[in-house]
Amino acid sequence: MGGLGFLKAEHDYGGVRMLVKGLGRNKKEGYRTAIIVKKDSPIKKLSMLKGRSFAFGPRYSTRGYLIPRYMLEKENVLLSDLKEYSFTDLHWDCARAVIDEDASAGGISDKLAFRLEKDGHIRIIAVSDYYPRSGIAVNKDVSEEIADKVKTALLKFDPAGKHKDMLTGWDKTEMSGGFSDVGPQNYDVLKKMAEKYRLLGDN
Repeated sequence: MGGLGFLKAEHDYGGVRMLVKGLGRNKKEGYRTAIIVKKDSPIKKLSMLKGRSFAFGPRYSTRGYLIPRYMLEKENVLLSDLKEYSFTDLHWDCARAVIDEDASAGGISDKLAFRLEKDGHIRIIAVSDYYPRSGIAVNKDVSEEIADKVKTALLKFDPAGKHKDMLTGWDKTEMSGGFSDVGPQNYDVLKKMAEKYRLLGDN
């Protein structure tokens, strides 16, 4: 589950905790969001998005909504400054909205953005800082004994090494490098952003 989804579950239901955090290729612990425009768009930077349309991912997506919104606000582009904005179901849907000119720009995962830019479909105008990756969470009904065993197994999981031949397509996931230990404070940076935008609880 993504960071924002975890924070909302923890806030709304209590007793939810992350067991491990995913690792990307080369054991990288964070991931990024890219803001994209169509290849031939005149938009060169985020500040030029005022008065334009924007496509987000799902409302409770870390990379599809939370981080893109924060990136826009760092450049003084508020939601109210946009001509309009919409939510899509998947990163691919968001990219398609930009490519089909249903939106002037959109926020998607950096991995997908780099691939689409290489293929000549879009152009990246901004890339975020690194933020905590998705992880594996458990709820309060999972016993400590079971949770600890699952955590131990996940930390020993070696998808690029000894377990590679047992897997199909794992390298295409957000956790292509396996898993690392995680503490509640690891998601504090996302929690501050979620609270600012009133995404926790019933707000």
